[in-house]
Amino acid sequence: MIGTVGNDRATTALVWGENILTCYTEQSIRERFSEYQVAGQRAGDDVDHGEATLTALRARARDSQITRYRPQHIQQSGNATGASCRARSQFEAQQRAARTDETTYTVQGWRQGDGSLWKPNQRVIVFDPVLGFNSRELVISEVVYTQDEGGTLCELRVAPEAAYIPPLEVLKEKAKDDIGEL
Repeated sequence: MIGTVGNDRATTALVWGENILTCYTEQSIRERFSEYQVAGQRAGDDVDHGEATLTALRARARDSQITRYRPQHIQQSGNATGASCRARSQFEAQQRAARTDETTYTVQGWRQGDGSLWKPNQRVIVFDPVLGFNSRELVISEVVYTQDEGGTLCELRVAPEAAYIPPLEVLKEKAKDDIGEL
């Protein structure tokens, strides 16, 4: 996604039994872990060096929905801080949990109720009792328009906003590299 995640709203909700024709989801937890351990190092200086210093940093975040102990170790790149290790561990836990809910719906037609096309980066309300989405707001990440002997169809890949938010390092690099408009 380019820009802010979910910066537009769909005018039509996705409702099971009304406009949803088919649904595909894995809802797999193979990329989820009970604990995300992030380790990193920071540079020492003339005052802060030797055996007694703390240049190795660690942070943890837990996923309460994964009950079996299953840790994931991640090496933080660059000059780490306690805050960057904490942010990375929380980001990994939130993004991986959100990606579990990624789902692809097929609807009839390319247009919403008001006549506008389905577009990526729109927030859409989803009511799907089979998957447990009870008027849940999700973000459309991908739209595939098809027209064949089966009719005019639109496939919408949706997931919670947290599945598409970039890691903190990417946001910081963008801010540092941004020179503004001329």
